[in-house]
Amino acid sequence: MEKSFNLNRFGKYFLYDLKSRWSTLGVFFLILALFPFILYLMNMIFATISGGGLASLLTGGSINGPSLAARFVTFALVTGIFVIAFPARAYGFITEKKAGSDWLMLPASRSEKFISMMLTCLVVIPVAFLLLYGLSDWLICLLDKSCGDAIALTNVNKLAGEDSLQQSGFHLVGNGIPLLLVSLAESIAIFLLGSLIFKKWKIGYTIIVLFVINTLLSILFPIFLSNVDFSSFGNSMASWMERHADNIDLYINLWINAGLILVLVQAQEPTTLEPSAMEFNSNKAIYLQIADSVCDKILSGELKPEDRIPSVREYGAAIGVNPNTVMRTYEKLTTEGVIFNKRGIGYFISQDAKDIVLENNRKEFLEVELPAVLRKMELLGLDPEVLLSKSDLII
Repeated sequence: MEKSFNLNRFGKYFLYDLKSRWSTLGVFFLILALFPFILYLMNMIFATISGGGLASLLTGGSINGPSLAARFVTFALVTGIFVIAFPARAYGFITEKKAGSDWLMLPASRSEKFISMMLTCLVVIPVAFLLLYGLSDWLICLLDKSCGDAIALTNVNKLAGEDSLQQSGFHLVGNGIPLLLVSLAESIAIFLLGSLIFKKWKIGYTIIVLFVINTLLSILFPIFLSNVDFSSFGNSMASWMERHADNIDLYINLWINAGLILVLVQAQEPTTLEPSAMEFNSNKAIYLQIADSVCDKILSGELKPEDRIPSVREYGAAIGVNPNTVMRTYEKLTTEGVIFNKRGIGYFISQDAKDIVLENNRKEFLEVELPAVLRKMELLGLDPEVLLSKSDLII
């Protein structure tokens, strides 16, 4: 189960994961993605109350919208905030004891959870953010021509100085959009890695580590350059590298990002708690099968005392079961003393849960399973002593 992949189960978990991230990050996402409107309103307000803006309006004049340069700077700042804050807010809970135990109960394998996390963090939400931000900026420029061209429609190569770029042979592929997407995914992967490794001060510690690494590289890289004779590569090689500098940078970023993803796989090992598959059969009530799944996790040590388990609605939605069925499971486990409810907070594993589960399982084996085995042996004409003589083979 840990490394298995089932497309149907993955699809259900992926949709659940997206809904959970939206419930957690919806407001934060919308504020940043719709920031062009906020910038436009702020520009109008400040221009109105200062610099003769109010007098201009009273005399029938107009106020220019934010310039392209101002919107580019704002886009860079907002994107930076998104990259830094989004991963920790999305998946930082995994390292927390109570909230992280929610993953323990969700029916998905390690590979399915990892792929869902990567698609959500590096593809779906970043692309949605860029599309919504670009659309917001385009609508403002469409309604107010004084703003100039929309960011998404601006020729970045021309803006950077097309003549000088042509002389150097440097050219941004696809108007810089592929490079932007790769850089965005790479940066998000770094802060996602930090949010999975550090239990506290996730953003702060990640920034400190990045600063230390960059400082060391800035010291070591010049030393490396000073000891390498680049003339040995020849003029043709130097010319080729200069002409394809943008593509080289793109591919380097791709390899770095791939390496970070591999590190993320290893970083998940100690923090991700894996559930068992919830494959129900018709021979036993579903609520009892869910209870057995919880008890198995307690016996295996995956669920420990004081660990929080998902709410009735969360767990029901995750496994595609009616919340009333999950409620019956929780009521049964609560009655037995396996879990307890903190009003207004949720359900938690009790201190004596493992002992209670062991006692219940032993009782069920002696009263139900063992008599059934003995009846089967009697029907087959087997002597119990024969079974005892074979015990060494069974063990």
